[in-house]
Amino acid sequence: MQRPTNWRPRRFSDLIGRKNQIAVKALQAAARERRSLAILLLGPPGTGKTSCGRLLKCSYNCLKPDLVTADPCWTCTNCLQCDPEYNGAWLTYWTYEIDAAQKLDREAVSEIVEEAKSEAVFYPTFMFVDEFSRLDEGTAQPVFLKFVEDLKQNVFIAAAMSDEGHIFRRLKIHPAMYDRLDKYFFFKLEIDEVVELLLRLLPSWEMTSDADTLTQLVTRTGRSFRECLQKLELAQSVNEGRMDRAFLDQILPPPRADYDSDANPYADDSE
Repeated sequence: MQRPTNWRPRRFSDLIGRKNQIAVKALQAAARERRSLAILLLGPPGTGKTSCGRLLKCSYNCLKPDLVTADPCWTCTNCLQCDPEYNGAWLTYWTYEIDAAQKLDREAVSEIVEEAKSEAVFYPTFMFVDEFSRLDEGTAQPVFLKFVEDLKQNVFIAAAMSDEGHIFRRLKIHPAMYDRLDKYFFFKLEIDEVVELLLRLLPSWEMTSDADTLTQLVTRTGRSFRECLQKLELAQSVNEGRMDRAFLDQILPPPRADYDSDANPYADDSE
């Protein structure tokens, strides 16, 4: 049985959100045509930036992607090897993923970039940097400048997170680096979009619920898809796979109508 928190998009159609479709379709077309990329994915947490970057990585490396959708086949040897832990040179692309939340210093980043440059003699390069803004703006980030400029025929991906208070405000990113990357923006998902996706996924998790309960779940979690998955996994493990209203009321505060303005944790949520 699959755990909800282990779920990751495996198709471009899994990257939902009406406001996000311009970015998704543009990147899907790039993957279909195997175009070189130097991009920055921007948006609030939980909007699909990291998932999009990893899906692109698998699509580019797939030996037999769908010719129309560019979705990975998930059966070839490259797809089976294309996970966040795999860094190596024997996929279609020299592939490397960096989790910048690990607080890498300039020396560590330089070592990775130099290896990418040397491997680029033999392989096109696909490098995915998650949480790019966590790299030091003055030292570690500039290491990528020449990499982006010199390897224009290869692939460079960077995902960064904007803070919630200033959506898409440039946050701790080196100005020259920011200017050289094409920006694609991801927006917070609407309630009905999350509910529709969850209804589609529930059978694969051997779970049951209904649209009204899921709407309450999404609302009470502040439209956090990650938290929705966490609560569903709790229902999977302790409530026999049922996310019903009674269980929801036990694990999350009642909806806005049941609280006064002082006690309601969502009273100031104007979205």
